[in-house]
Amino acid sequence: MNLPPPVAAASAFADPVQSAAPVDPAPLTAKALLFETAADADAALQRHEEEATNAAVRGSFDKFSKVTRKVAEREVRKAILDLLDIDLVGVVQRGWARHDALIAAGRRTAEGGREIVSLADHTVSSTHTPHIKLALDGLDLGTITIAVVMSLKLIGITGVVERGQLVAVETGSVAATAKLSVEDVPITTRSQTIDAVVAMRLAKPLPLITPTSDLPPPVAG
Repeated sequence: MNLPPPVAAASAFADPVQSAAPVDPAPLTAKALLFETAADADAALQRHEEEATNAAVRGSFDKFSKVTRKVAEREVRKAILDLLDIDLVGVVQRGWARHDALIAAGRRTAEGGREIVSLADHTVSSTHTPHIKLALDGLDLGTITIAVVMSLKLIGITGVVERGQLVAVETGSVAATAKLSVEDVPITTRSQTIDAVVAMRLAKPLPLITPTSDLPPPVAG
């Protein structure tokens, strides 16, 4: 499969800042993967607003003035975007914490030492289905359900394990795809190939073994 060249992970809707000092990239989130800018995100949600807002909620909105409805609709869009701040690094790390090659390296280095571990290409999938409960002037307007489905294919990943912990990602890329739907109405699907060294930068070491001898069996990967 031919993939476009990896790009560095971008900040989620951050304005460019001129600075002489290097700035760490913002965490890669589902929102940044799905949309290029805040304006793109708002426009996509507005295009499907009527279709995606279920009948019960739309009927409740109609009881209010046009100005009030506009404010409520804007707040719903904002709430949806807030729910998309899903940290993709955290999603991947939960899979890596159970990866057999990393766990084995963690055991070998538990008393000291350092290993470079090359991981076979693998895919981490994650589905999130949060709900938004709506109320206006004390009136319950109903619930809106959103769904975010992510597939993260990790390619050519090399990790550094020290003293039972994953401490860095040295090489690799992430072929990431995210899909967003609201009330089962597809909103957008977007794919990117991202530099794993930048996107998967660890804020702190990831423990690979427990301090007890009762360790869970590793998951093949």
